Amino acid sequence: MGNFVSIISFQTTSGFAETNGLSRMGDYLVWYGKNRDKTLIHNLYEEQEIFVGTSNAKWVLMQNGNYRGITAKEESGKTSLPVGAQLYKPDNLLSQGAASAPQPFTFQDIQYQPSGNNHWKPNYPLGMERLAKSGRLHVASNSIQYRRFADDFAVKARGNLWTDTLTGSFTESKQYVVQTNTKVIQRYLLMTTDPGDLVLDITCGSGTTAFVAEKWGRRWITCDTSRVAITLAKQRLMTAQYDYYPLKYPR
Repeated sequence: MGNFVSIISFQTTSGFAETNGLSRMGDYLVWYGKNRDKTLIHNLYEEQEIFVGTSNAKWVLMQNGNYRGITAKEESGKTSLPVGAQLYKPDNLLSQGAASAPQPFTFQDIQYQPSGNNHWKPNYPLGMERLAKSGRLHVASNSIQYRRFADDFAVKARGNLWTDTLTGSFTESKQYVVQTNTKVIQRYLLMTTDPGDLVLDITCGSGTTAFVAEKWGRRWITCDTSRVAITLAKQRLMTAQYDYYPLKYPR
């Protein structure tokens, strides 16, 4: 377990198959590294969705500086948001651990101070003053919080649960029962390898891993005990980049 990195789960079906136990709706990749501390990991990102009324967009800041919570009609889409309004959510401004000295901070003629065993996350006092000048402070319930706008970050880091592998560019018809979606393999190779790295697949099957590795400039080795699998993979790889290598008898 010392070299265990993660388990990546990805969805493969939206329906429930008949079973006497728990229906299986996905598959998973078990990730180990020869040396976990030196394992190559390229963080991948996905578009950050904005959920009006929940999650990252519970409040709205108007152009005149006034702010309020999202209404039920705005959340349902029955009413449009005010022109020029910015969606945001209040975030914590405190970190655990007492400061070496008191940190009183005055905002809109009211003095605030970290309570208990806490201190301000931004540098004090310069960081707090910058937040105030940039309109990043949210006041509610006699406390101040950081104003995190919904469009601050257009993307977010992808985790180990992939539920988008059934939609959009991930949708593709299978030619073989155990065929893995090329987009799943592509995502994993981009996350764990650099161009020119060597990829080994000891169960070739239809050649999906080699196919993706070839496409993204990775070297590859693949093998199989079945001559049929090797023949299919070879033909797939030959025609992947050069469509003038079709079979003489494609059927």
